[in-house]
Parts: sequence; structure tokens; C-alpha cells
Amino acid sequence: MAAKPLDGRLVIVATQGLPEAVALAVELAGQGAVVVAAGPDAVQGGRILRAIQDANEGRGAYFAHDGSPGSTAALIEFVAEQFRSVGPKPEVSTVANLAYVAPANAPAG
Repeated sequence: MAAKPLDGRLVIVATQGLPEAVALAVELAGQGAVVVAAGPDAVQGGRILRAIQDANEGRGAYFAHDGSPGSTAALIEFVAEQFRSVGPKPEVSTVANLAYVAPANAPAG
């Protein structure tokens, strides 16, 4: 099987403020990313996860995030836990409503 552009990457998609979140999450998962839907809207998070599953396009998870500092710290710990087996702490860069997370030794993209 050919490698996909986002194999081994974790992407966070906001459950609110982005009307195209479901389609975006399915596309990212289809490109190999593990998608974490994060935000206070569990219903939208469920839609995102269901769409990924229905499309047979990889893995997804929902993280309830309310925007508080404690919730953000918990989200960071959750993301870091996903990469503990990979190696060094992940680097995080954000673009609009989307956060892209990669292992620190991954090529910049």
C-alpha cells in the first residue's frame, strides 16, 4: 500500500466555527491523518467521527474542549500521549481553526 501524505500525523479539527469541518475531517483522514475533533459540541464531534467511519477513511477521536485553560492543558496532554511511542514531544502549529501536530523529527510541511 502506498504511503499517504499525512500518514503518522495527528490533526485537530474544531467542532465549531468551521462549516466544512465534517468534509475536512474526512479528507484529512483519507490522506492518512488521525483526526481529533475538539470543541464543546459533542453532537458535531459525533458527526465528524461517524463520517470518518462511514467513509472508511482512517481513525478519529472526539475531545470535549470548552476553551478553558484546564481543558486546553488536558487536550495538549491527550495529543502528547498519542506521540509518546513515536519519540520527542510533538511540535504544534496552528492555521485558522485547524491545528496540525507532528512529531518533532518530522519534516516541515
